[in-house]
Amino acid sequence: MTILLQVAPAVVFGAMYFRRAWTLSQRGTPVAWWRQTAFALSLLLLGGGALMPYEDELFLVHMTQHVVIGDLAALAFVVGLTGPVLRPLLALEPVSRLRILGHPLVALPLWTSTSGTCRVSTRRRSTTARSTRSSTSASSPPA
Repeated sequence: MTILLQVAPAVVFGAMYFRRAWTLSQRGTPVAWWRQTAFALSLLLLGGGALMPYEDELFLVHMTQHVVIGDLAALAFVVGLTGPVLRPLLALEPVSRLRILGHPLVALPLWTSTSGTCRVSTRRRSTTARSTRSSTSASSPPA
């Protein structure tokens, strides 16, 4: 059941995207093949990253999952999107207010700050855990 819950959103987004791409091609303004390929790649990376084996057992696999989903799939996803593809979504009032977040001068600092914040807090936690372990071992009597 959890595999279905992990893959279902990617399937739904893929169906919506390719339906819109088909509609645009029928109107005479097709989405470029490389954009469609990039979007399909993002869906494959998202599905593959979510279904990686040993993600709970091996830290390397878990961190690879973060890179695949958070960086590679996200980049391919954005490359595959265009204004005409997003037009029906951007016509909705709540979403149209968020349009400013797509401007590179706004999006890049937001991405950098959130990415940096996550990495700094993780680094602090690992440093604190390391210092706690070393202080506990230093205060315990030798065996």
